[in-house]
Amino acid sequence: MSRLFLLVLVSLLLAPPAHAGKVDASSKLFSAAMLEAVNARDPDRITALVDFDSIVARGADGLDAPADLMRGFLQGMKVGSRESGLVRDLILTVEGGGGFKYLGAKNDHSGEWAVFRLLPAAGGFNHISFLLHKDPQGVVRAKDFLILSSGELASALSRRLILPMAADANKNLLQKMVGKESLLVTHVEDMHRIQQAMAAQNPTEGLAIYATLPKELREDKLLMLMRLAMVSPDQDAEYRAVLSEMERLFPTDSATAVARIDAHFLRGDYEASARAIDTVAASTVPDPYFGALKSSVLNTAGKFAEAEAVARAAATQEPTLTDAWWGLIYALTQQKKYEEAVQADEAARLAGLVFDYASVEAMTPLLASEPYTKAAAAREAAP
Repeated sequence: MSRLFLLVLVSLLLAPPAHAGKVDASSKLFSAAMLEAVNARDPDRITALVDFDSIVARGADGLDAPADLMRGFLQGMKVGSRESGLVRDLILTVEGGGGFKYLGAKNDHSGEWAVFRLLPAAGGFNHISFLLHKDPQGVVRAKDFLILSSGELASALSRRLILPMAADANKNLLQKMVGKESLLVTHVEDMHRIQQAMAAQNPTEGLAIYATLPKELREDKLLMLMRLAMVSPDQDAEYRAVLSEMERLFPTDSATAVARIDAHFLRGDYEASARAIDTVAASTVPDPYFGALKSSVLNTAGKFAEAEAVARAAATQEPTLTDAWWGLIYALTQQKKYEEAVQADEAARLAGLVFDYASVEAMTPLLASEPYTKAAAAREAAP
C-alpha cells in the first residue's frame, strides 16, 4: 500500500461483513450490472445501482431533520459521488488502467453483500462491499456499502455529515444528543479545518488541531485514520503511537489491520506486515490478491521460497493477476530457478502480461540465463 492511498481511504468508506452464508442470485445480477457500468465508464448507470435514498434514510434514522434539508442532502450526496466520491473513484480507477473485479458474495445478519476488489494503477488496494436489497420496483440495488480500509458504512458517514445540519435546523436536537454525536456537532468546524489542512498538505497544522479535540473524538476511528495519514514516515514514534492506539481501541477492525500492513512494511518489520495481510484476508471473501501482496512482502524479506509458494497459488487462482506473476518470477529468479522462472514468464505472456525485467537490477541474472536467452531467441524467430 502507498501512504497516498491511505488519504483516499479516509474519504471512501467500506468494510465487508464477517460471516459467510448462503447466497442467492441477487449478487450475480448486481455484480454483472455494476461491472458493465464501471467498465463502460457510465456514471448514470453506476449511480442508478446505488440506492442513495436508502443510504441517507439509514444515516438519518432517529433524527428529526426537516424534509427539505434531507432532500437537499440527498441531492448533494448524489452529485458529490459523481464529482469526488464513489462513482468518480470507480471510473477513474478503470480509466487509469487499474482493476475492478467482482470477488463473490456473502451473507450475514445484515443481508447479502456483493464484494469487489479495487486496484488503482497508482498502487494500493481496497475491497468495496455493497449491501443488497430489492427496491420498490424489484430492482437489485445497494442500500448501503462499506470499504475494507475504513471499516465504516456509507450510511454511518452520511450520518456524521447530517448531524450538524440537522442540529442547526432543529435547535432542540443538539440538546438531545449525547456522547460522540454531540461532539461531532460542536467540533464540526475543527474537523473541517483538519480536512482543509490535509488538502493543503499542511499536516503540522492538521495534527495541531487534532490534538485540541476532546478525547472521545481523538479516539474516533475515522479521525485516527486522518491522523495516521498526516504523520510523516520519518516520525516513527508518532506513527507507532497512532497504530498502537488503534490496535488497543479497534483490535479486530479491518481498518486497523489494513493500516498495519503499510506501517510494518515501511519500518522493515516484514513478518508483522505479512501477519497483518493474513488478518485482513480472514476478514473478507477469498481474494488471490492477498497472496500476491504477501509474496511482495516475503520477497522483500528475502524469504523467496515462501514467496514462491504464495505467489504461485495466487497466479493459479487468478491467471491475469499481474502482481502474482511478478512475485513468482522474482522469487524464482532469486533462487536461481531460471528454468521455472522462464516457464512462469511464458505463462504470464499467455495471460497477456509482459514484464520489463531490464529495469530491475535484481532480475539481471534471469536475463543472462541460458533458459531465458533461448526462450527470447525462440520468440524472435517465431512468425
